[in-house]
Amino acid sequence: MQYDYIIMFDDDITIKCDNSHAAKDFIKELEKHPKGFCFPLGHNSKYHPYCAAQLNLCAVSRFIYDQEPMVDVDPQKDEGYEDSIFSCLLHHKWGEYEFNMPKTIHPIHLTSYKSKIPST
Repeated sequence: MQYDYIIMFDDDITIKCDNSHAAKDFIKELEKHPKGFCFPLGHNSKYHPYCAAQLNLCAVSRFIYDQEPMVDVDPQKDEGYEDSIFSCLLHHKWGEYEFNMPKTIHPIHLTSYKSKIPST
């Protein structure tokens, strides 16, 4: 199967769009950044999204994903820290490819961004 991006959603969020063009805006950003990645809070956010990130909504290009092994952890054994590891790795190793997600798309988490919740 061919794909350009992997788009990840955490299992305990919903996605809110501010208008009917939000999904199209998101696709346009992905097309403008064929080697990139983005998080919902964006890299210019005052909330450091890499340390606090559960991968609520994350887009990672195949260019990056093919070069980074995923950490093999078992979230049922409280090893669900892979979100922070993967997001920090992206930010520090691939930061030049990071772009901001359109502000019209918001993941709505069951808790606030400051909360620590078990990975499921």
